[in-house]
Amino acid sequence: RLDDGRTAVFAHLSRFRPDVERRLEDEQDRLGIYEVDFRPEAERFRFAKGDTIAWSGTTGAGPPHLHAELRTGEEAEEGINPLHAGWSVPDSVPPTLGRIRLAPAAPGARVDGVHAPRILAPEDEGPVRIAGPVRLWLEAEDRADPDGSRLAPWEVRLLVDGFPVARTRLDRISWYAPEEVEWTFDEAAARRKERWMTVDRPPGGRQPVHQGPAGPALGDLPPGTHRILLEVEDVVGQVVDRAFLVEVEPAPKEAAVYGLESPPPIGSGLSIEVRGPKDSVRVSHEGFSLTAVGEAFYTPFAWHVSRGGRPTGRQAELTPVGTTVELVPHAYPLRDRIEVTLALPEGTKPSGVGIYSWQGEEDGWVFEGADPAPGGLRTGIRNLERLALFRDDVAPRVTLVHPAGPVARGERPRLEAKVEDEGAGVSWRTLTLLVDGETMIAEWDPDAGVLRGHPRGPLPVGRHRLAVHAEDHAGNVAEASITFTVR
Repeated sequence: RLDDGRTAVFAHLSRFRPDVERRLEDEQDRLGIYEVDFRPEAERFRFAKGDTIAWSGTTGAGPPHLHAELRTGEEAEEGINPLHAGWSVPDSVPPTLGRIRLAPAAPGARVDGVHAPRILAPEDEGPVRIAGPVRLWLEAEDRADPDGSRLAPWEVRLLVDGFPVARTRLDRISWYAPEEVEWTFDEAAARRKERWMTVDRPPGGRQPVHQGPAGPALGDLPPGTHRILLEVEDVVGQVVDRAFLVEVEPAPKEAAVYGLESPPPIGSGLSIEVRGPKDSVRVSHEGFSLTAVGEAFYTPFAWHVSRGGRPTGRQAELTPVGTTVELVPHAYPLRDRIEVTLALPEGTKPSGVGIYSWQGEEDGWVFEGADPAPGGLRTGIRNLERLALFRDDVAPRVTLVHPAGPVARGERPRLEAKVEDEGAGVSWRTLTLLVDGETMIAEWDPDAGVLRGHPRGPLPVGRHRLAVHAEDHAGNVAEASITFTVR
């Protein structure tokens, strides 16, 4: 907490200065876990310019680095753009504005006559025929000097026939509504290293980044031809723009279903329409059931549930149990979690089986949950995804790395184990490190796949036993141990 009331956040650190480190260790020991969240006593620690607080680390992404934020509010609940708050970087590179995507955003909406998105190449000026509410996405980013770091643009403006309609400005964000990031930035595309953002303001949204009417910005245009202009500006005032034409047609009255490139075939599944916040959605279809309320959805829209083929993927530890369930449009952001249940095929035992979602070629199938439900398994999801049941009967692989030899007297030993699992996965909650039968505070580094023990001091001279207990999310258990000597 700075003296002016703001809060500075420094993250992805490897260790703190000794007095702060001792306070942290006291809290870890009190709770018996490594990951703790607490606010130290006011005025216990004070720092002046030039003081060392901590050392940078490698957690989160790539090489040693410092993650820094500025926040305001009594609970540091609102992050502010540091480039407008005293921190700056050289930037002589203007933003880039690439492709544009127009996607139907309501039952009955059409783009070029179909209920599927159209993507405009950078040189494509249209026209695009639209009918009904349409969400507008643009590929945009800003590179700063000198290393070309990829930033989001500071501001995107939408003008229709020369009149301002909507704006997204990244001056501040609320940590009370982090899920709305998925409304502004396309999470599914980000997994493919594509950067899409929108100027649409979510109905009932709590993030202060959008201005304009709630819902799709291209949602209430009169019939006829309109000129759409997008302006993208970075924090130092460099602007690029792009114009294209849309031809607005009357929206058809019949409802439609979402597809990925085109609507699913008639009779291939179940179409669901959510028209308002008071709608309750409780459906069951071919071994799949779902429970949600309209308030879990940002806007009225239609979506589709259907059965696909047997899931495929490169994760050798996962065995498919049945077929996939498709919920489209994929990665449609939800305001709140919805509950889904997948039925187990007849005669299938639930042990080791869980619900997984497909997160793209890089991440593959990711474990979502495995709560027991009548006839199947249940979990909550925050995006419409491709879901499937998998069985994981393979325990994690544990390799004890350190100590690799005798430990010198008076030194804190280096205690590390490599834990690998390509199935349901592990987390710090499913891993335990023990020394001489006593649980030790341990840190799980998911990027490196390493579990590190944090002894509070040197161990006594003599022989000691290091053991690791690893359990994946499917309940498979592995244990490994070694003995080492302190001389």
